[in-house]
Amino acid sequence: MVVAVACGRVGYDAVEEGGPDSSVDSSGCPAECSGGCDGDTCVITSSDMAACPAGRPCRVKCDEAGDCAGMVDCTAATSCEVICGQHACSGIIQCSKGSCDIDCTAGSSCNGQLLDCSRSEHCRVDCGANACAAPIKCGTGSCDLSCRGDSACCGGALDCSLSGSCHVDCVGAGACNAPIACAIGSCHVSCTGVNSCADTIDCRNTGSCQVSCMNATGCDILD
Repeated sequence: MVVAVACGRVGYDAVEEGGPDSSVDSSGCPAECSGGCDGDTCVITSSDMAACPAGRPCRVKCDEAGDCAGMVDCTAATSCEVICGQHACSGIIQCSKGSCDIDCTAGSSCNGQLLDCSRSEHCRVDCGANACAAPIKCGTGSCDLSCRGDSACCGGALDCSLSGSCHVDCVGAGACNAPIACAIGSCHVSCTGVNSCADTIDCRNTGSCQVSCMNATGCDILD
């Protein structure tokens, strides 16, 4: 059934006796970049909290279970990629103003307090099995949420209400069993997983809302 509703600085600072600034190494890679620099991209390997330096792309790798239990702060970066291993990223993730890509495809990752894309021009969140129980908050840019694992995106609300465009793909069995607030611009929600989208899909403030609902019980669409 398809329902359509129209409605940091790089280099050296001057310090005593001309010595280099301790915040960067000899190659100009900021000290915060614990995994070094991949070209201009700061790479941070984090066991707890991570804060990206200003003015450059940032990649935060939370590979092990329990990594990034504190805040991942990408707000000063020009763009951000956060990669979360199994049972990792249980804290808040704050995205950059540019593009932001949050990879929660590992099982039971990103089940913390908030995935905050409210500052981003474009945000993409990919969620595996039992992942992304945290609320997901999009901003005025475009937002793509992929909930492909079984029971992905369950528990926390998926909020695209301020977005220019939003696409939510609920493929896993029981995926997206949380309220979905559609974009003020265009919104497309695809509920192809068995028993997916069991909660409400709010299209009341959306310019163009399309919901593709393939589950047996239908979708609760507010229009």
